[in-house]
Order: sequence, then structure tokens, then C-alpha cells
Amino acid sequence: MNRLWQRCETSTMEPSQREKLSRRLAWRPDRSDDGSASTKLAAAVEEGPSQLVCALVEGERLLIPIVPRNGKECETPLFPTFPLADGGAGLAAFTRLSALQTVFPSHRPIPFTGRRVALLAISQDARLVVDPPGGVVLPPSALLALAAGSRWLPPAIDESLRVRVSELCKQQECELISIATNTVGATEIRFRAPNQPRAVAACQVLGKDETTVARCAPLRLIPTNA
Repeated sequence: MNRLWQRCETSTMEPSQREKLSRRLAWRPDRSDDGSASTKLAAAVEEGPSQLVCALVEGERLLIPIVPRNGKECETPLFPTFPLADGGAGLAAFTRLSALQTVFPSHRPIPFTGRRVALLAISQDARLVVDPPGGVVLPPSALLALAAGSRWLPPAIDESLRVRVSELCKQQECELISIATNTVGATEIRFRAPNQPRAVAACQVLGKDETTVARCAPLRLIPTNA
């Protein structure tokens, strides 16, 4: 891959600028990376979000497109985000160079470790979309786990979360139907309510429960009639 950063000649530099420049200069690309996806990374994408987080925690990399800046190598790079179907923002990442060049033909690739790409998405207030369009979406809870170097359990298969949400629903005379993740990474909690007042009350309780929100954000609450 092309060298992305070069030394800058400056006469005066603030400490914060010097620190930022040092961080950039400290980065060294893997010269053996030919832009293809490893067998492990490709399999993880096929298996879904939790396996992808696991692979990234264990050292797999992703390629992030950089917006061209007219040859100004020392400026802070711009990373493209795009709107998701529910109004949220997505940050594009790719497992292989050919896929990146298909979607962003004029952009430059930079390899990111899992932790770095998670921190980048968090700083952009975006969900990570791997191999868009139609790729794997990592929501905020997955990004926080990845940034911390931890494994992540999707809300849909988190039994402790299911027990908690079910109990909160019961307190409002409602019944949990399902917890699922939609195509843009949002968690949808469906529950059955006996009437509208109980449905509203359950939505308020679930929407204010810190554990539920932290594990499921972005969260959609979908009540149905009993």
C-alpha cells in the first residue's frame, strides 16, 4: 500500500499538534498486507457480528477509506459516513481492498486494528458497517466491547438481558415476545400489552433502564395488542 503519512516541516508547533503528529508518524503499515481478507476474517463476516468482534479482538484488521485531501498529507484525515435506514450514521469498513475500491473508487485505504476502528466509529457517533452495502453492522455496545478488547454477546442471544427485559415487561402487565437485531444494527424489543396505557408505561420503563439501553442501543420498542 502507498505510504499515507510523510514528515512535515514546521517552524513552530503546539504541544497538542506535536503529539498528534507523533501518533501519525508512529503508525507503520504492514508491508505484507496485499489487501485481501484472511480466511479467518472472511469466515467471521459470514458468521455474523459476534464472531467478527472476536476476530478483530484477536488481531484481524479492517480497511478504512480516507477522503482525498488534494495531496495535503499532514492534515487530519476525513472518514466518510453515510445515513442508515433508521436515520443513524454508518462508518464504512472493508475486509478487502477490492470491495473498498468498488464502493469508494477515489478514496485511499488505511488499515485499522479492531480497537482503532471501534474508537473511530465511536468518535464519529456512528455504527460500523463492514463490507457495505449489505454487510455486517456493529452497534455501539459491540464497538465499546471491541475498544476494550472484550468479546461481545449480541442482545438477541443474551439470556441475562432477556430475563431482565421480561421482568420489566411483567411489572407493567406486559409479555416479552422477542429481542432481535435488525439490518442496520438496532435492537428491536417486541412485547404484548393489554392496552395502550400499559404499552406506554412499558416503553417508558424499558427506555429508562440503563442496562437495557446500554446493551441494546440503538433501541426500538415495538408493543403489540394482547
